[in-house]
Amino acid sequence: MITFQFIADGTVKVLQCSFPQEDTDSPHPDKNHIIQMGKSGYASLIETVCKDACFWFLDLHAKRSMLLHTTADIPLLDLYVCLSGTFSYFIQGIGNIPFSEKEYNLLFGEDLVINAPFTNGRYEMVDIRFKQAYLAKWCDHIPLLNKFLDKQYTGHAGKLFHPNRMACDNILTTIRQIQSCEYRDDLRTLFLEGKCLELLLLAFSRELINDTDNFIFKKRDKDKVISVKDYLLKHYDQPCTCEELARVGGINEWMLRKLFKLLFGMPVYEFLLTLRMEKAKELLRSGEKSVKEIALETGYSNHSNFSNAFKKHFGYPPGQLRK
Repeated sequence: MITFQFIADGTVKVLQCSFPQEDTDSPHPDKNHIIQMGKSGYASLIETVCKDACFWFLDLHAKRSMLLHTTADIPLLDLYVCLSGTFSYFIQGIGNIPFSEKEYNLLFGEDLVINAPFTNGRYEMVDIRFKQAYLAKWCDHIPLLNKFLDKQYTGHAGKLFHPNRMACDNILTTIRQIQSCEYRDDLRTLFLEGKCLELLLLAFSRELINDTDNFIFKKRDKDKVISVKDYLLKHYDQPCTCEELARVGGINEWMLRKLFKLLFGMPVYEFLLTLRMEKAKELLRSGEKSVKEIALETGYSNHSNFSNAFKKHFGYPPGQLRK
């Protein structure tokens, strides 16, 4: 159980939320809680629960000084992201942790006791609690997670990143997509499962990018990426997005981008472009079809776009091969 206490001008409003059990996979509908604090302001807390994590989206409008006191009966193991405003968390066993807009950190501790004072203004933040079993599953892929979990298991308290990290646009977009998810039942489960992994990988992206040799992936991940490559070889003439290709391979979009470049030495779209241009070059040399026909056969509905792409790729226009 996690308890949020909103305190202002002697008024205390209490909100309690339950954690899903580690062995619970069923999705839960979102819960939207409105906390009215009279002249001191109000807060909206949206609770999103999926099989891998809990999300609490807090939008607090303070007209006067307000204190948020948070406690929980299980250890702290959370990703905190400040979406707007500047504030500080005082966490028992860790101390004062200031957050500015778009900063994030992973916090861990034996007991969750947080005090966060707010002054006049609007503050948006999200607290994401991943299940321990879910994080442990990805330790082979993200070695730094071992450090995070080992300290939590041994009863230490602290923050993983020193200082806080700035959230990239992809992190913020993923959070908003989770917050605005409109899917239901099985589709909701699949969507949130993918977004949880995407968010976790993005949070550790610096380690994965700077330490490529330690990025470990399993054979089934490699097979999925190879299946995407095979699909492109057969369907290079069709328009596609990276999201659609990820669905073809049954793999997370972020993982697809990362592993495709590791395996084939270039990003997905560069591979597709090269494939299209080499095929176009072959067709142009045969002289059997017009430039317009070749453009259509290589995935370009617009002749001008094809000519521009060809010239940018090879350094000369497609018509030059006909001379």
